[in-house]
Amino acid sequence: MKERKNTNDVSCLIISPKRKYGNSTRQIDKAIQDLFNGYTVVVEDHHDTGKNRQSNILLYERILDRLELEHNLYILIDNKIIRIDRNKLELELI
Repeated sequence: MKERKNTNDVSCLIISPKRKYGNSTRQIDKAIQDLFNGYTVVVEDHHDTGKNRQSNILLYERILDRLELEHNLYILIDNKIIRIDRNKLELELI
């Protein structure tokens, strides 16, 4: 089983308490970096320290959108290289 990395790990990110300061973008960048470094990525948004399910889902969808745009996500899925667990909000390259 792969080591898991949480997108809300503030020891690796500078999270501003203000809105529109790029917090989600930094979380997305870190999540994709962790994904390609072999970790299972557990998605939790910085808002409400990851306790708001809707914020977590929105961040999860933004990560998938970025993977689709920049890393050709659909080819990865067709070749069974990415595991997506929408219930647990986890991503993993396999």
